[in-house]
Amino acid sequence: MKKRRVRDGMTLLEIAEAALHQVRLAPVDALAPYYIGSLPFALVFLYFWADMIQGAFAYRHLHTSALAVTGAYVWMKCWQTIYCTKLRANMMGIDAGTWTVARVVRIVSTQTIIHSTAIVALPIALVLTVPFPSVYAFYQNVTVFGADEDNGVRAVSARAWGEAKRWQKQNLQLIWMFSPMPLVIGAGLILVLVPFSAAMRSDLSESMIVQFVTLYSIILVALSPIGILLAFNVGMAIVGVPWVLRSLLGIETTVTMGGNFFNSTFFAICVAIAAMCLDPVLKAAYALRCFHGE
Repeated sequence: MKKRRVRDGMTLLEIAEAALHQVRLAPVDALAPYYIGSLPFALVFLYFWADMIQGAFAYRHLHTSALAVTGAYVWMKCWQTIYCTKLRANMMGIDAGTWTVARVVRIVSTQTIIHSTAIVALPIALVLTVPFPSVYAFYQNVTVFGADEDNGVRAVSARAWGEAKRWQKQNLQLIWMFSPMPLVIGAGLILVLVPFSAAMRSDLSESMIVQFVTLYSIILVALSPIGILLAFNVGMAIVGVPWVLRSLLGIETTVTMGGNFFNSTFFAICVAIAAMCLDPVLKAAYALRCFHGE
């Protein structure tokens, strides 16, 4: 049997199993920071999405709403940094350290400065294709290293980029298996293209739209298989629970009364919940990569 070289890193199944193991055994105080940060951002963004799509006067408070989304994004990244720090501390068998005011201020400033560039760097890297895995890993590693004692912008960037260049094959496999980004991009294209196509072509029937979405979703399965599976199951659960309530308790809801709930907000909710199920495992996998790499 061929002996695996150290520079190849763990196989996809090994690091996937190890990441799931870390999340499954993580104490409440380690896992809670992730959702303390991510749930508010998901709620703020979903409200922003629904308001901008359906609100007749949404343009009047567009600036304040966008500012709220930005603030929620920074909040999320800072708490995800705490989550990754606690995971790495568990891996090393040490304490995560004291959360002093100076340390927290450095976390906020570092995460804000570096992650503010992601909205430009990631799309460019995705279009160029080749550097995308390294750039994506860089921003994940910034979250992993962001709460260390030496967590200035320059120090965090240097460590994050150094680990982003390591084990490229493993990195690409992790993005394919656990990253919610392909799911979010794919769902975003559907939510944008379908209304745009319907507005441009009045002869576009509902059956044609359903066929287009179905075909697109099948293609998306190859890019994010676990993400699509999770989003589908979340949607089935959202639809199925009202029928269970009606059967057992006689409670009528919009779903059981035949209301039209299959809209862009419904699909956005399914994608958001699926992303919050995938992302903690992805963060644990990158924490493992940095731990073994260093």
